Amino acid sequence: MTDAASSLLRSPDGLSLALRLEQADDRARYLDALTRGVSALVHPSAALETVVETLTGGLVRAASIVMRTHDGWLWAGQAQGRPLRRTHEQQPSGAQVAVASELMQQQLPEMWVLPPDTPQRERMLAELFGEGPLSRDVDSVAGDLMVHLPLVARGRGFGLLSLVPRPLTAGDDPSSGVAFLEDVADRLAVALDACRVVADNRHTASVLRQSLRPGAVPEGTGLEIATYSRVAQEDLDLGGDFIDVHGPVDDLTLLFGDVAGHGVRAAVTAKRIRGSVRTGSLIDRDPSFLLDLTDRMFATERDELPAGFATALCARASRDGVDLVVDLATAGHPAPLVVRADGTVERPEVRGPALGLGLPGTWDVTSLRLSPGDVVIAFTDGVVETRGPDGLFGEERLAALLGDLAGSAASAFVEALAMEVSGYIDDPEQRDDTTILAVRVLSPGQTGRR
Repeated sequence: MTDAASSLLRSPDGLSLALRLEQADDRARYLDALTRGVSALVHPSAALETVVETLTGGLVRAASIVMRTHDGWLWAGQAQGRPLRRTHEQQPSGAQVAVASELMQQQLPEMWVLPPDTPQRERMLAELFGEGPLSRDVDSVAGDLMVHLPLVARGRGFGLLSLVPRPLTAGDDPSSGVAFLEDVADRLAVALDACRVVADNRHTASVLRQSLRPGAVPEGTGLEIATYSRVAQEDLDLGGDFIDVHGPVDDLTLLFGDVAGHGVRAAVTAKRIRGSVRTGSLIDRDPSFLLDLTDRMFATERDELPAGFATALCARASRDGVDLVVDLATAGHPAPLVVRADGTVERPEVRGPALGLGLPGTWDVTSLRLSPGDVVIAFTDGVVETRGPDGLFGEERLAALLGDLAGSAASAFVEALAMEVSGYIDDPEQRDDTTILAVRVLSPGQTGRR
């Protein structure tokens, strides 16, 4: 392995045509295998570790990468025959980052000659590999030559690959070996940049996902709330369904809805809707007012919102003795179902135009009175429009399932419905974003169950 890898760096000048062709083929296979292994990884830190372990497996004596990501600077390095060193063991030093940044900006490879065993050599190694064990590892295997290769993709430098080449044999041209290492860096730059893009997208999706999750239910509301959400684009774990619960314990606002589309575009719009309702609730918690305000937001910011329209359910919940009074308005969204403690299932008559369509209309408010043990179930169309062997899942099937769960905890409603819908679906490729909210009214002094 070592002899085969080191032969990749030999000068072709003294080789026969057949050996030159063989070396070119070996180089191509090596580059393909290296970049294929890196491209299969989605975590930048794992990609860096794979690179240095592969390179020091025979091609070079030591390798180190410093790379900039959304999460700061990552670093991995290894000297041949020594343990792998990486970011979670020791962060890159300020000197490492400074040297890497300077060489990245130049976007040109550099060959450095290391001085012999002097304080200057120790200082140079510390600047490149930190003052930890990697610097000492490299010192033990390094000769007098070091190659620095900026990682450049899309016109920007984002990292630095530092290598200690293997010793050349007599008659070898150093420039030939360096040229191949430049090819290695160029191919790695493309693969690592793609890895960074995936990581950045996942980070963005994670931030949006966290911002769309409902916060903890305030103490003292006398409510038990459970939720479930499954997105269509499971690779991003991000969709356009949204839930929010906020406000004082005696005057809560509940928001539930579904933005047209999937993924990041829908999530951005969902975030704007939540922001509009939260801002409006500081003025007036009336559901009709909040939906009207949000619709106006769509009208004034249509060019900025990436998704075209949304459906929503907005409710205001307040206590009247042991009962809960819910003022409810909907904007093109399926009406929730009310499951009474005795198993009766009711569908409130409530309707209104969807948000963002530019249609004139009003959002009428319907008042519900819920007693202890009653449960309200809100759901997106991904529930009732799930297609299975007997057609759509539908509200009739939904109502029958919920009626059998009367008296159960809110979480039991959500879990049973989610399992039923998931098992019913006929074609997983046609899955829509699916979100469920269950709100159960507790008796005085009763605590919620899970």
